Formats: sequence, structure tokens, C-alpha cells
Amino acid sequence: MVSIPYSLMHNFRIIYAIRANIKTVFPFTPITILNAGVSGDTAQGGLARIERDVLRYQPDLTVVCFGLNDSGQREAGLVDYECGLRDIFRKLKAADVETVFLTPNMKNTYVSPMIPFHVHKIAAADCADQQNHGVMDAYMDLARKVCSEEGVLVCDVYHQWKQLHDAGIDITILLSNYINHPTRELHSLFADSLFELIMFE
Repeated sequence: MVSIPYSLMHNFRIIYAIRANIKTVFPFTPITILNAGVSGDTAQGGLARIERDVLRYQPDLTVVCFGLNDSGQREAGLVDYECGLRDIFRKLKAADVETVFLTPNMKNTYVSPMIPFHVHKIAAADCADQQNHGVMDAYMDLARKVCSEEGVLVCDVYHQWKQLHDAGIDITILLSNYINHPTRELHSLFADSLFELIMFE
């Protein structure tokens, strides 16, 4: 069983794209993908439900993705984030489950005039401040460190988003809500990167 739990992976477009990629190469292999994602969840939230939502299904592979929501706690949330990720990885390892950590996308870098509601503009301003002042970078650096220490493979899509940004691409218009959720087209970046890592690492 391929288990794809947690925050970002609640997105069905990514899940079905991964399944389609795998089935293309292994058309006669039965593949079960468990969607254990919860919108808005954090590493600590995922840890609290890992037994119920993941381990009891005895998956062969689990893809973990946290950081986008955790980073809303800014620097004060880094300790909880680290502890949550580390404990998730250790529980999966103890259950003999192969694990991949998938980094999320960047957040917006400015408040788009396309955002219609004031409350969403406030959220966009906060997210842009986090992104522009290194908060997301700090979370991703910490996640990579924990993965290195715990022996977990990293599918670093965040780095690819940063490369796009550094090349002058407007990241904000690549977000469907202009804040933090990728457009339909950008979901393929996650699916293709995961597929490549699963197949060739």
C-alpha cells in the first residue's frame, strides 16, 4: 500500500496524478493510496492521529508533508514542528514503513489585487510577510535537517519553487487563491517529482 498522508496531500489532484504515473509503468500492479490528509493540519496534529489514520493500515510507503500551516506560528512554532516531524518519522520507522518527506510550495510574495475579500487580503499579507522574511525558509531548512538526521528521503519541491522565484517567476500567480494553494497545473510538479523519487532513488 502506498500511503500519502497529511497536510498538502489531502489534494486529490496530486494523489490521482501520482497513481496514474505509477500505473503507467506498472499497469498490472494493484496500487492502494490512502488519503489521510486533513486540510489546515500541522505536524503535531498529524502525529496525534498517525496511529489511527496511517499505521493501522500497514502502508509500504508514507509521504509526509508539513510546514505550510506550521509556519503560521512563525519562529515560535519551530520547536513543535521539529518535534512533530521527528516523532512521525520515528513512529513510521519503528513500524518498518518507508518514508518520504515532501516539501510544500512557497506562499505568496505580495497581496494580489485579484483577492476579493478583505479577510483574505489580511491572510495574504501575513503569508507574504512570512515568505519574504524567511519564515518558510527556516521551516524548510529545519525539515531538511530532521530528515537528514532521521534518514528520511526528501522530495524538495519547495526548492524548485524557490528556483522559479529566483528566475523571476511571479510565484503569487501560480497559487490558485493567490495565497498558498498551487494552481491545477502546478500540482503536476509535486506528482512528477514524487514519482521520479519513488522510482529512481
